[in-house]
Amino acid sequence: AGTEEPDEGQVIMQNGLRISCLSQHPEFPEGATILSYVTAGKREQDWNPETDAHMILNKLGIADHEEEISHLSGGQKKRASIAVELLADPKLFFLDEPTSGLDPGTEKNLMISLKKLAREQNKTIIMVTHTTANLHLCDKIIFMGPGGRLCFCGNVEEAKQFYKTDDLVNIYNMIAADPMKWEQDYQRYRRLDGRTGEMGQRAEKLSMTKE
Repeated sequence: AGTEEPDEGQVIMQNGLRISCLSQHPEFPEGATILSYVTAGKREQDWNPETDAHMILNKLGIADHEEEISHLSGGQKKRASIAVELLADPKLFFLDEPTSGLDPGTEKNLMISLKKLAREQNKTIIMVTHTTANLHLCDKIIFMGPGGRLCFCGNVEEAKQFYKTDDLVNIYNMIAADPMKWEQDYQRYRRLDGRTGEMGQRAEKLSMTKE
């Protein structure tokens, strides 16, 4: 993971849109408390970030804000690093493998917390992940093949229907075996789905006209 210069294309961004990005392996300063880590460099003349930091940490399930970062579990460190970015109140939040290295229970709790943040604070959260256990908590999922091939975009149930499997892990193996096939199949699926939707709309209009 990391940042790369784009080869082509353009990004059109809403004026004033706040964007945050959390890397897979954030750095944690030695000896810092959770609160000092989250608020580091954030203090401004007319804003004391500690009040907001306390609120965000509580929502993420971290109770002792004066505990040293070095004493935290892997899951708590993930939550603290997320709190750093949320303090800037981004409307668009990118996360790279936020659940990597976590035990299943901690992973699920973190995914639930992210879903609640998206719902309650009207944020768009986009994450890269290779774990499939809690993808049902996402509104939309995308499967990418090697070379950036778009092999699916939709919800979990639609993905299972498209790939004809009840196990999302199988989809990784299917794409890895023939990414070009699945990219082409998905393109055909999108075209067919678009025509079906268009025909449905026309039929509905015709029915309304007859009534």
